[in-house]
Amino acid sequence: MKTAPPRMTATIAVVTIASFVLLTALGVQEPAANVGGFIPARLSGLQVIGALPVWLTPLSATLLHAGAIHIGFNLLMLFYCGREDEVALGPPGIVVLYVVGAYAAAAAQYVADNDTSLLQRASDQKAAMAIERIAFRAQERDAIGAGAFDDAVEPTGEAFALRHLLVIGATVAEQLW
Repeated sequence: MKTAPPRMTATIAVVTIASFVLLTALGVQEPAANVGGFIPARLSGLQVIGALPVWLTPLSATLLHAGAIHIGFNLLMLFYCGREDEVALGPPGIVVLYVVGAYAAAAAQYVADNDTSLLQRASDQKAAMAIERIAFRAQERDAIGAGAFDDAVEPTGEAFALRHLLVIGATVAEQLW
């Protein structure tokens, strides 16, 4: 059975790349990050002149990247997880997952350090995609049976978990970089 290509995932990637190229070409990455990044302290009253409304910044932060390595890792995560998530969830589902992941990441950052003026850029919604992919594949294995999967294409058991933990670990390491 042939599935539709992950067009929404590709669209998200193209918009992300276009915003990075545009902000880089104009030399406004840092000012854009200050007005469009999610800054937890803004929910506690910190004022940032010219900033987008705080409720919109979890979404705008998805388009902000600190450099080529940052966007490279994010696009790798997006294509690795997003293409299969989109096959499972459909285009509207991948958009919902992306948006919910962005807000969940902002909420998690706020809970972890709500008085910080450090900003959140893109990355965290890709972790949501990775987590969804792990959960979906585990559920799919239970429903179909592990024998239905080709081990050469998709490892099972500990190898499956390890591979996905490494992807999530790489995302966390990239954010700390």
